[in-house]
Amino acid sequence: MKKFYAFFILMAALLAASAQTVDFEIVGFVDSDGNTISSLVLRPSQDLQPRVKLKNNGPDAVAATDSVIFDVTYNEGLHVTSVILMGTELHSVVAGEDVTVDLLQPIWTAATMSQHGLTECNLCYEVRIAGHSTDPNPANNKACIDVTRTVSVGDDDVPSVSLFPNPASASVILAGAENARVQLFDLSGKQISVIERACESQQLDVSALSAGLYVVRISDGKSVVTKKLNVVR
Repeated sequence: MKKFYAFFILMAALLAASAQTVDFEIVGFVDSDGNTISSLVLRPSQDLQPRVKLKNNGPDAVAATDSVIFDVTYNEGLHVTSVILMGTELHSVVAGEDVTVDLLQPIWTAATMSQHGLTECNLCYEVRIAGHSTDPNPANNKACIDVTRTVSVGDDDVPSVSLFPNPASASVILAGAENARVQLFDLSGKQISVIERACESQQLDVSALSAGLYVVRISDGKSVVTKKLNVVR
C-alpha cells in the first residue's frame, strides 16, 4: 500500500512539473490586413465570421494535448456557441508571439441573420484552456466588437436620411440625422470617424479618403440606418 501511495505521489508531482503556464490574451478583433477594429459592418450576403488576434504572453506554450476553447456570446452574455481548437493547432505559438485565429464555421450565416432580423449586436469572444495548462491572467481573455449588418448595399431609398452629393470627392452633407450618432466605416469594418450628435445638415469631410465604397451608420438610440457612400478621386 505504501508503494502505491508513493507511486501516486510521484505521478502527481511529475504531472505538476510538466504542466504549462500560458497567459493567453485576446488582443482584439482584426480585419483582413491584421489591423485591430472595434466595429464590423456586414454586407447583406456576408456571414458573421470575425477573426481575432491571440497573443501568448508566456512563459510557456500550450500543451499539445490540451484544448483551447473560444466561448462566443452576444448582447451582454447571451451564449451563441463554443468552438474548440486542439492544443496541437496552437502549441507552436511560443511566448511573445501572436496568431490570427479564424474559426472554421461562421457564428451566424447571412440567412440566419435575415431570418431573425438581426441588424446589430455586441459580440464577445472569451478564450480558456482545458487540460493541464493553466492561464494565470484570465482578465485579458475576452474581447468584444460592435457588429452592424446593412439591410441593403444600396440602402439609399430611406426618405428620412439623405447623403449628397453621392458620389463625392471632398465633402458630403448628411440631412435628416439631427442629434443622431453618425459613424463612417470602410468595408472591412474599420471605423474612420464618428460624430456623437449630428446637426440638421451635418457635413462629412471625405477629402482624405481613398476612392471606394464606405458605409455611414446613423443611430438615434431607437433605430439604425445605414447608407452607402461612394468616394471618387
